[in-house]
Amino acid sequence: MPAIRQPLMYRASVATGKVYFELLQHRRDAGIARTPIIRVERQYPFPAQQLAAELARFPNLKTGVWCREEAHNQGAWSFVEPRLREMLPSGARMLYAAPDASASTAPGYHSAHVARQGALVTQAFTG
Repeated sequence: MPAIRQPLMYRASVATGKVYFELLQHRRDAGIARTPIIRVERQYPFPAQQLAAELARFPNLKTGVWCREEAHNQGAWSFVEPRLREMLPSGARMLYAAPDASASTAPGYHSAHVARQGALVTQAFTG
């Protein structure tokens, strides 16, 4: 990504897993330059110091997005949300980009998976 003045960054996505690479690809394909994507390798122990240092580079953030492939009723949102919210600038909103709640971890059809992933990636940048 070309060097951009960090005060111009208003939205940051934090992701784990392979969706991180899908976000990078979407950002590149769409020509989005002002949305940093931060990768978290593991959630426990939570890398609070490293993540806080990374987010502190963007003092004008208005929105932080936690992006995961698990449905809303699965995954680590309830664990991550309060920790991530503390790291955002005062007044910034916290969003969760994830598929809708589901009884299963996968939709079952490849076409449904592709549509679900596309919606997830779009939500991370626009939600």
